[in-house]
Order: sequence, then structure tokens, then C-alpha cells
Amino acid sequence: MNKQEKKNIGRALTALTMFVATLLTSCSGNNEVNDDGAAGTDVNPRVVFTGGLPRQVGELTLQTNKDGRVASITSDNGPTAVFEYRERYYRGGIRMPGVMMTVTEGSSRYVYALFLNAKGFVRRCMETVYKTTDGKEEKPYSDGWAFSYDKDDRLTYAYYAGAKKEINIDYLDGDIVQITNSTSGVREEPLHVVYHTAATSAPLANKGCLMLFDDFTGIDIGRLRYAYYAGMLGKAPSHLPVAVTQKDKLRGSFDWRLSDTGYPLMLIYTETGAQQRTLRFAW
Repeated sequence: MNKQEKKNIGRALTALTMFVATLLTSCSGNNEVNDDGAAGTDVNPRVVFTGGLPRQVGELTLQTNKDGRVASITSDNGPTAVFEYRERYYRGGIRMPGVMMTVTEGSSRYVYALFLNAKGFVRRCMETVYKTTDGKEEKPYSDGWAFSYDKDDRLTYAYYAGAKKEINIDYLDGDIVQITNSTSGVREEPLHVVYHTAATSAPLANKGCLMLFDDFTGIDIGRLRYAYYAGMLGKAPSHLPVAVTQKDKLRGSFDWRLSDTGYPLMLIYTETGAQQRTLRFAW
């Protein structure tokens, strides 16, 4: 990160920190545990990936540093995410981020200042975008994200200030059962996650601690999904999904291929009206 980027982030931190802090205070439920962490809160991805981190998730390849934290996430001919871990501290009464995540996509860069709670999960985030069009750098712009978790450290709420977008995630017995998206107060029809059908003998245990985002489940948090694989967006559901429905109609189905020990090796995702997608996993 160059000096100008640091200056841009510094200018935006005060306003965004105050805004997101106010938002989180008003949106947190009684069962949510969202206290900010003290300086030096440790990021430990094995708290999330209890059986060990995946080496590959679809097109994503994870690399760790000597401390066992995720140092980078790369993909063939695609984005690269790099993580910088630091001790948190205050400057002028403003809390500084504990982790910086930089995602590079072609000539564009997305810099995320991640503020963590006491468990090491992202509580609030500032995103600064640097784009280059036709060889000319555009003026960078910043926006804010906010996240909440329940008492079991699972992600329950995400808010993106720029689009006034809210994502509410409801759980039952450790599994996501409903996802509700709204933009500027306009609520979409909820999505429902299914874990057991007549074709399955029993729900599949989520031994790899995977969490699916974007169009797989309707939890669209953009590039911040990389933070999950670094262990900073809460814990995984207890079981692997087999289908997602909306208005009682099938939106997508999941066909999992597991190893002898129950870890996912491949996922074939079939979206209604679209081509199949295949993700492979390595451990």
C-alpha cells in the first residue's frame, strides 16, 4: 500500500467508523455478540476450520504464513487477495484496522480495512476502490460494511452502506435456514436452504467448515468472501446444503462428493435455468 492510499484511508476512517458504529448499535439483536476486540486480538483461522484449512476451494488456492494465518488467496487468471496482519491501536482517538486485505483484479485494486471483534471476526470494514480505465487512474472512492454474529459466532447480518443493502441470515440448530436480502428498504423474497431430501439418507456433516457465498446461497458480500477463508467472518453451518428454494421453487441444487473421511472433494452445483458449475476442494 503506497502513501497516497494510506492517506485516502486515513481521511475516510473517522466518518465511516462513526457511521458503522452507529449502525451496528441500532441493528444488533439481544442474542448477538459483537463487542470490539482489544488491541492485539489474534486471528486464528483454525477456530473456524477446526479440521484444518482447505488448500483449494474451487478456483481459489490458499497460502499460509509461518503463523498459520492465510497470507494470500490466488486464482488462475483471476483475482488475488493479500492479507496484512497488524496490532490494532488508536490514532487520534480512532481505532485503526487490525487487518488490511488487498484484492487485485486486473488493473483495479480493492483495499479493505478490517476492524475485528473480540473473537477475531470482522465487525466493520472500510472498502476503498482504485480503478484504472484506459491507462488513467480514476479518483478512488470509499464505502463501509458492517457485520453481526450470534452467540455461536455465526454470521447473522451484513450491511453495505453504498447500496443500502442488508442481508439477514437466520439459523436453526446450527444451520442457515433463511436468507433475506433488501436494498434501500425493499425486501426480496427470502431464500430457504434445504439440508435433507427424500434422496438423501441424512444431512451431510460440514466437516470442512465450508460457507458458500454469492449466487450459491444468495449471501452476496462481494470480495469480502475472501475474509471468510482467512477465518474472519464467523463459523460455518453444521451441515452442507443440498438445495436452495425461493417461493417454494427450486433455485439451485448441490451434489457433493465426499472423501472416505467425509470431507468435500467436489461440488456440482445446478442452478435452475443455468449451466452446472463444478468446484473442487483439496485439504
